Amino acid sequence: MVHFMSKNILYIHHSPVFGGASRSLLEMIKAFPSHEVEPYFICTKGSASEQFITVSNKICSTFGISCFDHTRFGHYTGRRWFILLREILFIFPTLFVFAKAFFKWRKIKFTAIHVNDLVLLPAVLISKFLFKAPIVLHSRCLFENKKGVFRLWLIKKIVDKNVDVIVAIDSDCHKDIKDFFCSKSIVIHNGLCVYDNKITDEKSDDDFIVGFVGNMLPSKGIYELAGAAVKLKELGHDDIVFLIVGPKVNNNVSLRSKALDYFGFRELTSEKIDKVITDNNLDNIVFSGFCTDIEEQYKKMSVLAFPSRLNAVGRPVFEAAYYRVPSIVAVDNPTYDTFIPDVTGLQIKQNDINDLVEKILKLKNDHEFLQELGEGAFSMTEKFYNINNNAKKMLSVYDNL
Repeated sequence: MVHFMSKNILYIHHSPVFGGASRSLLEMIKAFPSHEVEPYFICTKGSASEQFITVSNKICSTFGISCFDHTRFGHYTGRRWFILLREILFIFPTLFVFAKAFFKWRKIKFTAIHVNDLVLLPAVLISKFLFKAPIVLHSRCLFENKKGVFRLWLIKKIVDKNVDVIVAIDSDCHKDIKDFFCSKSIVIHNGLCVYDNKITDEKSDDDFIVGFVGNMLPSKGIYELAGAAVKLKELGHDDIVFLIVGPKVNNNVSLRSKALDYFGFRELTSEKIDKVITDNNLDNIVFSGFCTDIEEQYKKMSVLAFPSRLNAVGRPVFEAAYYRVPSIVAVDNPTYDTFIPDVTGLQIKQNDINDLVEKILKLKNDHEFLQELGEGAFSMTEKFYNINNNAKKMLSVYDNL
């Protein structure tokens, strides 16, 4: 009888909120064949850690893990340098949770350490020092490879010395890192776990529902979406429903939150959106809150709006495509494996409410074109984002370390 040995993989994740990165990681782990991987987690407490418990009870968590952000959208410039103070303070809980994990799992031989975002450079250094295992580093955002000469030198030094493989989630992310790091970089697309993508009769031809999936953050384009709802009402199209799927980020407004909002470090997004709704008597915006059955929300949508300020195509676009829901996306020069204008959806300019309104009305008034785009989106997602195929590719990475 052959006894199969599982691969012990230590996963490191920093964001407390269950969002695109944590969902992608979780669904990849769930797609691994039974007993192929034994997952261990070092993570921040929150809705993400609560979901990780569904696949492992081997979790060490803390209230903050230190990062160093040099992504194109989040890199330190101007007042954003003050955010680095938070990351310096987070060094202490980071060191504590890693020390706790080390003493708890010191007898475990890890096949790999999987660091779930390129911003987790302190975790790369600490985990390499403590656990002495090969490191797989996920690149999930566009990397800023031009600004900050010293920062780029330091990041390159850390990655080249400590990381064995960098995994980019698509060609868009890959083009920023492939010529910069000496470490081997590859593309493995996020996999999507779809239980039932059949079109139901839940949605009638008279309904036109614009979906938005994600945390209610300015970077996700939530203000542009609210602005489009106001504009459409002014134009007499208040029959168009906006379905917002995701948690509100500031249900309790504290003095600290107001101070951070005033200085521009964190916006009271939910409060501001609520004010827009009240001031304009909008009764066509529906909040679903955090959903574990997100597929049911996609089935209700006519089109997904992704008016992000990040100049990148996010996971909701691919998820919606599996339900033959096309997207309206704010992105410049998208790559072939993320978004094809007029084939998988419609392209808009960033921070342009009028452009978003125009594209919504275009699809509302052309049902045949809407369906055509939905089929195009489904075809592309099926080709690149098959969960089982992409999970096998990641297992192959672990095997070859």
